[in-house]
Amino acid sequence: MPIRLDWDAVEACVKHICDVIEELEDIKVSTVVGINKGGVIPAMLLAKRLDVDFNVMHIDPAWTCFFDDKFSYQLRDGVGEWRNVLLVDDICDSGRTMKSIIEQLQKEGYHTNTLNTCALIYKSKSIHTPNLYAIKTEEDSWYQFPWESDNEMQKDMR
Repeated sequence: MPIRLDWDAVEACVKHICDVIEELEDIKVSTVVGINKGGVIPAMLLAKRLDVDFNVMHIDPAWTCFFDDKFSYQLRDGVGEWRNVLLVDDICDSGRTMKSIIEQLQKEGYHTNTLNTCALIYKSKSIHTPNLYAIKTEEDSWYQFPWESDNEMQKDMR
C-alpha cells in the first residue's frame, strides 16, 4: 500500500524547501527545471513561490525504462549555461535519474557547479543525494502524490 501525500503535505514540502533556499546564501536560483512527469508540479510550485523562471525537462521514456546509454532529454526552452538552476523531481528513489542528468550535462560541457538538485522526498538508499529535500526516509515505501491516479500507481508497482 503506498503512502499517500495530499496537497497540504506537498505545499508544506515546497514551503520548507523555499525556506531553506532563503536561509542558505550559497544557493541561488534563477530557473527551476522540473523533470517530466513527477517533478513538473513541484517545480512549478517552487518557481511560483520563488518568483523565478520555470522550465520542463522531458526525458525519453525508453531511457527511464532501461537506464541504458541512450539517455536523451529535451527542454521546453533553453536555460543558458545551467547556472543557478534548481533541478526538481518529486522523489529521489534510486538517484539514477538525477545522477544521469548531471553526468549528461557535464558531457555536453555545461558547468554544473551552480546546478542544485531537489526532491520532495529523498530515500537514503539513493546513489544521489539532492542538495535540497523536504522529507528523508530510510524506508523503501511507495509514495503516491496527489497528481497521480490509483491506476498509475498500480501499474508502476508491478
